[in-house]
Amino acid sequence: MKKIYFLAASLLMSAGVFAQTNFGFESWTNGNPDGWTTLNVVTTIGDVTDGANPVIPAAEETTGATEGSSFLKATSFNLANSSNTQQAPNGDYGSVVFQSFPSTDKYEDFSFDVTYDIQTSDTAILYVEAVDANDDVVGQGFIRVGGSESNFTTVTVPMSYTGDVASYFIAISSSEKELFSNFPSTTAPGSWIGVDNIQLGNVLLEAPNVSNVVASDISNNGDGTDLQVTFDVPADESNITAYYAVVFETGVASPGMAADPAALMTNANITTEITPNGSNQTVNFTASDIYLTIVGNSFVPNPIVEDVSFTVYIYTEGANGHVGVFASSNEITLTSPGTGGINDNVISVTAYPNPAADMLTVSMSENASSVSVISMDGKVVATQDVNGTEATINVSSLNSGVYFYEVATEKGNIVRKSFVKK
Repeated sequence: MKKIYFLAASLLMSAGVFAQTNFGFESWTNGNPDGWTTLNVVTTIGDVTDGANPVIPAAEETTGATEGSSFLKATSFNLANSSNTQQAPNGDYGSVVFQSFPSTDKYEDFSFDVTYDIQTSDTAILYVEAVDANDDVVGQGFIRVGGSESNFTTVTVPMSYTGDVASYFIAISSSEKELFSNFPSTTAPGSWIGVDNIQLGNVLLEAPNVSNVVASDISNNGDGTDLQVTFDVPADESNITAYYAVVFETGVASPGMAADPAALMTNANITTEITPNGSNQTVNFTASDIYLTIVGNSFVPNPIVEDVSFTVYIYTEGANGHVGVFASSNEITLTSPGTGGINDNVISVTAYPNPAADMLTVSMSENASSVSVISMDGKVVATQDVNGTEATINVSSLNSGVYFYEVATEKGNIVRKSFVKK
């Protein structure tokens, strides 16, 4: 998130981290919705316009609410003549409105009544995040909207979880770029989104997770039939209707954080559904099975092949039909004799620091001939010849995100792992 986002939070000194929820935006004090933090503070830092006219980034609208008598309108703006250019430089910003509230329940979804008019180059976003007692992210959901909707319509943000919840964070932004700088949008002054009547969905029944997920290369067939995964099931399967074995390219960040894992698996035509039977499970993949990688912001299916590092995830579907938790296997690369591939159990490869800002140092347990950095869409973005067991490669020019580093050894072995570029 941009620095101005945190500047607003510190300057506003909102009424505690866990203020009243005010999900209908009925209560307002001094031009701000009670319980929410906004970017309205920037009106005291510089000139705020939507490109031509003065605006309030987060304003109360009193005509047309779907619940009560008012709703929130968040408008993207241009900041000029800033008095704090270090933390709040002049430029275009999406209006962000956010709050946190405590809850240990896991909600199936959140719904929002919205109306909006978003510029062609941009999209607005409704984002919900769940954190545990250590403030680690354990749940997430979001929906992006673009174009124009003159009447209020209800949109639903499905949630997925990976652990116990202590509190939630809700953010509304007229530009997704304001929350996630790597999203392919351009903040456009004048874009706006109106929000009213936020509703919490059904509380999910807790489904226990599986354990001891092990992926193995069991043959040399040159396709997905090489791959086998075993896992131990919970002692009590009464709240479980199915398991799903899903293969991701290693390095895909947080696959359990897909906005709707069940829809993801359906749309990707994943067929490895396993019915609980009271016993630990073994899944043998077929030549037609697929793995998922990320291209841009989308999951893309590919046939399972050799010489790609995979991680297998076992999702657990609860009794209410929601795919809630997952457990991951070891990293594995399918190989056949003569392919030159090798999995991580044969040679040791590590990289530091991870995340890396400028330089990434890669250390190997045998002499390497080259180290390459590969983007999530498979493009080699940096490479360096090596003559030894350690190499340092410059990654300072890369955009922030997840990348692979691939080591080719003098013996013809190849190891690919992931790292995060700050």
